[in-house]
Amino acid sequence: MTPEEIRIAVFTHMDANWGTADIIEIDYPNTDFNAPKDDLWMNINILMGDSFVKEVGERGIGLRVGTLMVNIFAPPNTGTKKTNYFANVIETIFARADADDVNFDEPSTNYLGVDDSGYYHTVVSIPFNCWIGEDR
Repeated sequence: MTPEEIRIAVFTHMDANWGTADIIEIDYPNTDFNAPKDDLWMNINILMGDSFVKEVGERGIGLRVGTLMVNIFAPPNTGTKKTNYFANVIETIFARADADDVNFDEPSTNYLGVDDSGYYHTVVSIPFNCWIGEDR
């Protein structure tokens, strides 16, 4: 899969399974977005990792790995109940999911505390892999 095919597969899977879209604003990569000052919001980033040769030959196949990073931001001193709720939703959507041949592993959630912008920051990381050069 190409990076663009991965992007389409990930965001299509997110949109098809995100039932709370009207509750929290989502900042997608390279879009115009103004973060709310007094409410939760999140952004989504696909971090491409290394690619590896898996089969050699005239039409060899490679394996591409990466990580889907979902950052959830809340105003400080508002507790963690809502950030935990949305982290759980993200984990449920992507845990061991197959999103059009992008295969996700087990998610993990980490609390990073208040960041330089003044938001309480929670991050959900979901490793993934997919094949390169495989006829679909």
